[in-house]
Order: sequence, then C-alpha cells, then structure tokens
Amino acid sequence: RFDTTLAGSTILLDIDGTLAAAGSSLVSEETITEVKELAGKNDVYLFSNRHLPARNQAVAELLGVPLVVSPYRKPSLRVLENISREKPQAGF
Repeated sequence: RFDTTLAGSTILLDIDGTLAAAGSSLVSEETITEVKELAGKNDVYLFSNRHLPARNQAVAELLGVPLVVSPYRKPSLRVLENISREKPQAGF
C-alpha cells in the first residue's frame, strides 16, 4: 500500500517488484487506483532498470503517469536528471 495522504511531493515509483512482478506488465486494480490517487496530488513518475521499452511505456500509459527514460540505473540519483521540471500531464 502507498501512503495516499502524501501531497505536493515528487514520487518516483519502480515498476519491477513494486507495481508489477519483475518483467510483467500486470498491475492490480488496487495498485492502479492508488497510483492514480497519488498522481492527483503529487508529481508521480515511473522508472525501471529493465530495458523493456514497450512494457514500461504500456505500464506508464495504464497508470496515466510519465515514464522516466534514463541511461542511469537506480540507485543512482542521476536518474532524477531525466525528470521534466514541468508538472506532468495525464495524457501523452
């Protein structure tokens, strides 16, 4: 479960092992609902260390949040360099 009381924060969510099983694009309805609730009050972004561009983009579109594409890998803070400084939009 996510702390859906957060507001005004920038949140970077990992896809693999957090939102979906490693390598999977299946996200539970409960998780979809919670991410959308978080995104309504926060700047939420997705990230994955796995190079599965189509799957990663599909999950981002399902959740309605931007995908961070970076040459860097977690836990490097340089991943954050690829986050847009503008407020994310629900559409792509």
